[in-house]
Amino acid sequence: MKMGEAALVYAFNRAEWGSFKHVVIVFSSVFYRKKRGILKQTFKALIKQKAKKAFALYFHESKFDLCNQAVDYLGWAVYRKWENDDLRSYNSVRHMVQSEFNIFEKGKIEYYTYKQ
Repeated sequence: MKMGEAALVYAFNRAEWGSFKHVVIVFSSVFYRKKRGILKQTFKALIKQKAKKAFALYFHESKFDLCNQAVDYLGWAVYRKWENDDLRSYNSVRHMVQSEFNIFEKGKIEYYTYKQ
């Protein structure tokens, strides 16, 4: 949840809102009903606070949503770069990556236990 909130705040702070009237956020449908409710509740409050626009939240199966697949691949390529120094996939998409940062670099709070 924290990662999603951070990503949304980061995107909203960088957005140029002038011509947008509506915000649409699409999640993977892998989340079970209870988790969907928690996601909706959390992100609705965040969208109302930051975007101040009309919005819709949808859950789609990734295999039917090409945009979701593209974003997943971009995220995976950046992950491979940072975790394994594997630039093969990243180099093919680097022209689409506008910024990157290590979200855990400046903090001391451990949100997730790292498993090796």
